[in-house]
Amino acid sequence: MAHKTGGRSLYHSYKVVLNEKDPWRYNEEYEKEYAKYKSHRDQEVIRDSRDPKYFQNKYHPEHKKWVKEHKNKDMHDRGKHKGKGHYKN
Repeated sequence: MAHKTGGRSLYHSYKVVLNEKDPWRYNEEYEKEYAKYKSHRDQEVIRDSRDPKYFQNKYHPEHKKWVKEHKNKDMHDRGKHKGKGHYKN
């Protein structure tokens, strides 16, 4: 069952991220600006995305795989930098 807020489904509504301090102060302006998206139903839920950039989110189904791959990559990268550095003796 979809979560609802004020009769609206959060899973079936278009979401916009506002990277601004106190965005609620300009709610009326944002509602007007983004009203054109009201009928859009094609926005993919991040949780269901297969784009690797979202795998670092700990709630994503692929997160454990992402962590494992990055631990292996970090260990591999650290091994490359052993030694005396860039300077020759």
